[in-house]
Amino acid sequence: MRGEVTTVGGPLRRDPQAQVFGKVNEVGIGGNVAGLPPNMNIPGLIFGSFASRVGRLTTTIARVLMFMLFALIVTAVGHRPVQEVAARILAEPVRMGLMGLLAEILFVPVLCVTVLALLISIIGIPLLILVPFAIILMGVVMLVGYTAAAHLAGGWALERIGRTERNPYFVVTIGIVAIAGLTLLGRLLAIALGGFGAPLYIVGYLIEYLAWTVGFGAAIQTWIRMRRGPAVPPLSTAAPAPGPA
Repeated sequence: MRGEVTTVGGPLRRDPQAQVFGKVNEVGIGGNVAGLPPNMNIPGLIFGSFASRVGRLTTTIARVLMFMLFALIVTAVGHRPVQEVAARILAEPVRMGLMGLLAEILFVPVLCVTVLALLISIIGIPLLILVPFAIILMGVVMLVGYTAAAHLAGGWALERIGRTERNPYFVVTIGIVAIAGLTLLGRLLAIALGGFGAPLYIVGYLIEYLAWTVGFGAAIQTWIRMRRGPAVPPLSTAAPAPGPA
């Protein structure tokens, strides 16, 4: 056969004895959109296989349990600072959130500038050993703030069911479950429903991020106030009242 041959919807099937001297064009329908292979599983590429979704749920549970352990340790070691940070979150949540966001944005640039300044200065080179401790300190401050946010979330969740709990460890545990609740639920639904669980765990990640950020800002503000010390009351300039003659 001379000339070009074009098939639509499948490959060209021809007799072994047949000859085509022109060009053969095979055009698929649906399966080869935008040059993709016909057997490519688009939902699987986006949301992963069943095993990968189970793995993500397991990783999320492990992460929540790890944060729960750290928060319980912080509650045991520094219950009073956690209460102060929680009170500051409750008083000014928006301001604390903005402060935490600013600290997150500036932390890496300030750290890089500090390291560069220490490298340029010969005297400052030995001080580079303090940089890892500064990073660890910042992580501890964030964890204290997150624990305070979990304390508030736990108290709020228990109040919704009409229960007043005084045990701080139980309150913090419930708070962490409440903060990560949508994330866990979304990951669980993703196993059964695939991509339909994505909106839930995306919103859940946003809630977790807000808890970390607001708590971070409140912990920084509390730490600054603790460094300044208690305010000294102003001295009275009024003359003492005359005593009885």
